[in-house]
Amino acid sequence: MKPKISITSPLVFDGGVGTELYDRGFYINRPFEELNLLSPRHVIAVHESYIAAGANVLTLNTFSANQPQFKKFDIEENLGPLIAAALQCGNTARRNSGTTRPKSFDIGVVAPNESDTSDCVRLAFSVGPIGELVEPLGSVGLDEARTIYKKTASFALEAA
Repeated sequence: MKPKISITSPLVFDGGVGTELYDRGFYINRPFEELNLLSPRHVIAVHESYIAAGANVLTLNTFSANQPQFKKFDIEENLGPLIAAALQCGNTARRNSGTTRPKSFDIGVVAPNESDTSDCVRLAFSVGPIGELVEPLGSVGLDEARTIYKKTASFALEAA
C-alpha cells in the first residue's frame, strides 16, 4: 500500500475554529457551522489567521456537522451544503494566502511525483461528537452512530 501523504516536515494544525469565531463575537446559540454559508468571510478570516501563524493544516469548520447536532436547530437538511461551504472557505483561505497547489492537492493527497509539499496547506475535515450517548450509556445504537458518521463523511467526500 502506497502512502497517500508524504510528510517531509512536521504538520502544524490550526486551533479551534469555533473557539476563534466565539472570540470574534459570534455567540454559541447556533451552530458555528452555519457561518460557512451565512458569514463565510469570517470563517475564511479565521483560517487565514491560522495560516499566517504558521499552520499547514486547517481543520474545517465542521466539528458539529452531523444530523443529530443539526436536528437540535432544525437545520439537518443543510448538512451537505454546510459541509461543502466549509470546504469552500478552507480553499478560499488557501488561495488568498497563496498556499494552494493544483487540484490533486485539494484534499491532502500528494501526487506521486511531488515530494516537497512544504508550501501546501492541507485541509482536514473536523469530526466531533454526535451529541448523544451511545449504548449502553445512551439510547443510540453503535450501528446508528456509525451510520451517522458515514453519512457525514460521505458529504465531505462529495464536496471534495
